[in-house]
Amino acid sequence: MHTNREFDAAVNLEAKQQELVDSLAAQISGFSSLAANGQKFFAAINDERSHVIGLDWLKNSVFPEAHCVACGSSTSSLPMVLDALERKVNKITTVASILQENPVVDRKLASLKRKMSSEQKTLYRLRREKNEILIQDKKLKDVIGQIYFMAGDISGLLNRIGKTSVDQSLLDRISILTKDIQHYEREMLKSNHYNREKSVERSLSELIGEYVDQFPLEAPVGSDIKLDLKELTLRFDGADERRDYLWEVGSGANWMGYHIATFMAIHEYLALEENQNLPPFSFLIIDQPSQVYFPSSHSGDNDLDNWTDVKKHRPSDVRATMKIFEMISQGLERASFNFQIIVLEHAGPDIWEKIPHTHEVANWDTKGDGLIPASWL
Repeated sequence: MHTNREFDAAVNLEAKQQELVDSLAAQISGFSSLAANGQKFFAAINDERSHVIGLDWLKNSVFPEAHCVACGSSTSSLPMVLDALERKVNKITTVASILQENPVVDRKLASLKRKMSSEQKTLYRLRREKNEILIQDKKLKDVIGQIYFMAGDISGLLNRIGKTSVDQSLLDRISILTKDIQHYEREMLKSNHYNREKSVERSLSELIGEYVDQFPLEAPVGSDIKLDLKELTLRFDGADERRDYLWEVGSGANWMGYHIATFMAIHEYLALEENQNLPPFSFLIIDQPSQVYFPSSHSGDNDLDNWTDVKKHRPSDVRATMKIFEMISQGLERASFNFQIIVLEHAGPDIWEKIPHTHEVANWDTKGDGLIPASWL
């Protein structure tokens, strides 16, 4: 019970830290978009100025009570008009220059990135602490299991003490089972089980790497991706024999990308002709992968409900969400459509309607409606 409480507390700490890291990532994305829009505005102003007649020349060509350079009439209003126009142009030029240099945004971005780096380190530390609790808990369970195993041996030995004869049928049964075990061991050796397992592991790791390169995703520099069948996770093997695991690498968006890449790789392998009769089902269900970019509130509200605002202010998150559906579509093509993918998603057609092989099956936009019909309840 003590270990369970420790583990629950560690999970809660990790979840809160993950929310903080994801929040910082969203802020960085927003400020990056603001900086990019500022640069576009400055470029547009410069482009427009290149098409406009020089104000200095125009001012020098017009004197008080002089003739208009356009129509020839005598007027005293032109200098005032030109002064007002010059003030307007200077104001817009000043704003554009500020947006180009953008020191406030640059400082804010630098500050957020430093904080992001620090909070990610804290997140990795919390994950390691959580997993250390699991390791310690496993060791404790193993010790207890060994104690019970030994107690069972002692109990069996005590039961046999004092008996002067053994049932012959039992000895015969033991002999038959021993021969069966030896037979299966020989067959396992013939099937080269170990080498086949390693071959499958290499194939899956290579496929995962191909999907990861297409996203692309963060990984320790110079490391190779391995599917660790013992730990049931991804492992990153470095040249210096250092090993990092998926829970130690990157943000929530990175986790999501690696999971999508792994799912696609496994199902692509299972979709091969020689593997199509294996037990796993030929479909995959993915539940709201856009959550890492557009998390829903407790009330169920989601930023994607306001598409116009999201498209304008969060283009990088929109593009990242589209990339998820593009990777799913590519996975289907690579597997020659030998399996089906069902995505339960808040994102609407604005995100996925132009992506091949993506079709809307149902849209539950009525309050109280959902995957399970209300009539069933």
